[in-house]
Amino acid sequence: MKKINIEKNLLILLGLFLCSLSVAQPVDVRKTRITAGDTIELKTLQINPEQFPRVDVIFRAENQKKEPIWGLTSDDMTVIEEVDTCQIIRFELLSKEMPVNIALVTDHSGSMEVANAFYNAQSGIAKLLENLNTDKDSVLIVGFSNGVDVVTPLTNDIELLNRELQSMRVFGATAFYDALSTAIDSIQQHSGIRAIIALTDGEDNSSRYSRRQIIQKGKDSGVPTYIIGLGLSEQNQPQALTILGLLTGFITSDYLSEFADELGGEAYFTTSSEKLTDIYHEIALKVYSIYLLTYTSENMSPADTTRIVDFQVGTATTEYDKDKAKYTLSDEILERMGKLPLLYIAIPLGIITGIILLFGLAKKDDVEDDINLETNPSVTDADSEIG
Repeated sequence: MKKINIEKNLLILLGLFLCSLSVAQPVDVRKTRITAGDTIELKTLQINPEQFPRVDVIFRAENQKKEPIWGLTSDDMTVIEEVDTCQIIRFELLSKEMPVNIALVTDHSGSMEVANAFYNAQSGIAKLLENLNTDKDSVLIVGFSNGVDVVTPLTNDIELLNRELQSMRVFGATAFYDALSTAIDSIQQHSGIRAIIALTDGEDNSSRYSRRQIIQKGKDSGVPTYIIGLGLSEQNQPQALTILGLLTGFITSDYLSEFADELGGEAYFTTSSEKLTDIYHEIALKVYSIYLLTYTSENMSPADTTRIVDFQVGTATTEYDKDKAKYTLSDEILERMGKLPLLYIAIPLGIITGIILLFGLAKKDDVEDDINLETNPSVTDADSEIG
């Protein structure tokens, strides 16, 4: 009876331990089954040929519902560069080991008081922080209204982040672009997987920076920005913009969609702030579902400076969010490639020349020995007499 109780307690402890591990996971990780009828959309985030012929590709894969695909392995992937099928030498989910660093840009302007919008935003962010893997991942918060008024350091201190979040008060105008500028400046100083998640309920009306400047700054940083448009519907219905109760214009979902696309991310829309927790979670899934694939190019010709790369995921149909992935070989790589044929010729020639020289030296020694014998016959005669 005592033995049974011990075993029962061990099982309970094991169950609690496994549950604690599942809670610590920042996102839901699940293997995705891929079938011939599926359509997979690949978004190439970066392609780097600096170690050519090794080429690194960072990408995200999504299904038709825009849900990230988890559990891919190298066996699921086929890489075709131009017409050559290439060997995959490395494949991994980057977020498994690499730190994930996120900048949360939070609107607490006066209009966020409507329908408990800011309270629901705080709840959504708090839930995201609760699921953070603090062993390797970190977050910084940028709060804005009339201007940027809250900036935390990048940290895994959840209590500090929550305190700063709770300290914000709803008031003022919307300095959205200035807040994005601050977030870009802060997050790009750090390595790892980086992303900006920005919430706003209206168009900017209080920034020094312009939309165009932020687009350029975002592109230069290489950090994707995901924008949540609160109060907007996906049907592109215009939202009225007001200052001090006066109508100043309209903002549509298309406006924010195009902005997010230019910044390398995506836009999400909801007319209900109660859905913000789900949206933050959905974006986190995308941030974490980034793969690194390294393959070896078969094309060693320096004449082909730009190469188009095609990917096949299992038996599914592959589509691309924009164009197919492509890369261009830098002058440094081309110079290195130009020297390779010479090396391929020089090394064998060097080996052959070395063998010939060694053979020649050996032959020369034999000839010199023969000459010595001919010029010194007395040595041979003396040896004969002794014998």
